[in-house]
Amino acid sequence: MERSSKEWDGENGIKRAKLLVAQITERVSADHPDISRSTIESYVVESLFKGAVWNPGKEIEGEAEKDELFNRLMYGTFTPPDELPFMGGANKWQNDAITVMGTKHHEVQRDPTMPLMEDKLTQALISAVHNQSFGPDTTAIVTMILGKPKIEKALGYTVIDVDPDTEIRLSGQVTLVLEQFQDAMVDLTNAFAEGTGGANLGKIVWQAVKNDAEKYFTSLAVLEDVSKIDVNAFINDSTSRRKQVNKWIRDNGGIPNTAEIQDPDDTKGYNQANRNIHGTTSQPGIVDETLALYIDPTTGQVRPDVHNLAASVGELTYEFIVRKVKEAVDGQFTANPETPNVIAPYFATAEAIAEESRWRKQTEDNAGLSLTNFLRNQRNEQGTTLWIDENGDFNVNGRPVEKGDVSPSTWYNWMDYLKKNGRDEAVSYIGAQILDAVAAKKKAEEKEFVRADAETLAKDFMERNGINWTDIDLGTQQDIITAVRDSIVGMMDLTSRAP
Repeated sequence: MERSSKEWDGENGIKRAKLLVAQITERVSADHPDISRSTIESYVVESLFKGAVWNPGKEIEGEAEKDELFNRLMYGTFTPPDELPFMGGANKWQNDAITVMGTKHHEVQRDPTMPLMEDKLTQALISAVHNQSFGPDTTAIVTMILGKPKIEKALGYTVIDVDPDTEIRLSGQVTLVLEQFQDAMVDLTNAFAEGTGGANLGKIVWQAVKNDAEKYFTSLAVLEDVSKIDVNAFINDSTSRRKQVNKWIRDNGGIPNTAEIQDPDDTKGYNQANRNIHGTTSQPGIVDETLALYIDPTTGQVRPDVHNLAASVGELTYEFIVRKVKEAVDGQFTANPETPNVIAPYFATAEAIAEESRWRKQTEDNAGLSLTNFLRNQRNEQGTTLWIDENGDFNVNGRPVEKGDVSPSTWYNWMDYLKKNGRDEAVSYIGAQILDAVAAKKKAEEKEFVRADAETLAKDFMERNGINWTDIDLGTQQDIITAVRDSIVGMMDLTSRAP
């Protein structure tokens, strides 16, 4: 609350403090109706504010008769206590009260800007307006709940007055909005309170309502419109399904086409984030896993009771299934309140993979430079050398072995060995391999070159003898090239062994 101290000063602070106490009292009282509300309230006030830090301001004349329990908020700035009472009292209701207060305490430690249910409701309703979660009447409904001044302040623009006929038509929908909202929001904030580190609870509430308004506003929410989607194609054609899912990814701020990304490390990150949604041939993704809940992947048949589930919300079966898949995809873009930095799984994956790629490249670059410098310094190490000459022999007057002289696997093996064992042991380890490794790389390059040469010679020979090369089947072509290459390699071997 320290971060939002202005809201807790003066008359407004008194009102908010009383609301906070009332909301905690209400939750405890619901489970302990045999205990008077005044008893619970007094205990909550004493526990919640005892040990709080209050920096007093200048008193206003005539205000001394104000409620003494909250006078500390009347003048100055309020900061809640660091600790609450320990559990273990004689009364269960007191322990339950401490649990509720402890959860609230952890919540405001992470984000002190919206401790009241009304704060969360405001944020949720503004999200609903931006996303038109209640259909065409969304702005009118939210205006009726919050009031015109409050919604205009939150949105930053003027909204149209709700006419009397509309107000009458919608009044039945809005009367129980807080009651419907509270239980779902308690679950969200409890999970948030279990996390650690500073976080933006408002952003989490916003995204939660955007992704599943029905969960928080059952009587108001309009189900996700999938009527414009070809649901039959989505269910039965993987290409159509992938195209639609990519649209959802982009609508949520993701990057389904990673060719748009310039940074190769970011490309790796977003590729993996997209694979988590689409899946691969060996690993199902979010889409496949969700479809499997409603359609048996072995038979392709809709599972029992899915038709009834769809009918219960007034949808056709395939529309119901497609909407559930969309909700699962949207869930990848919903921040987890339990994570310290509160970042959605999609972006968390992209960021983590990109950072790992950068770290690996940096590590390899550093290790590669260390190995290069090590080999350059082995011109004359204790009377020996790891330098080589043009014949592939050790020669102190030759040159150091470089990355291109050996296979990539050999080079990475040497980097790893040098890093783990040090230069003294690396001298004998690499020295025992270096000549064979250089020779093997050279021979592999020669064979590659010879095969290309052999193909040219074979084509020329066939053309000179009136045979069209393209008329020969591919398998026979490869056999001819191999025979010519082997002949050339044999002659090269004889030449290399000649005195």
